[in-house]
Amino acid sequence: MKKIIDGKLYDTENAELICSAESGIIHIYKTKKGNWFKYNYISIFNEKIIDCIIQPLSEEDAKQEISITDIGKYIELFGEPEEA
Repeated sequence: MKKIIDGKLYDTENAELICSAESGIIHIYKTKKGNWFKYNYISIFNEKIIDCIIQPLSEEDAKQEISITDIGKYIELFGEPEEA
């Protein structure tokens, strides 16, 4: 999936897939230039994709999404968080 947002091309085929939600609907990517984005789709019946969204993310937003999606990947990328 490709989409141009604010003059930048976001392409799921050329970016690194960082993690995916268990449902497989949300995917977090990082481009070769270090930009983060979220790709998600809505599917119904027989896994047919009916709508796709690419949304650029700040690093802080990416951290938040990854912390929800994959704690192990969060620790691998950003280090051990401080205990509460």
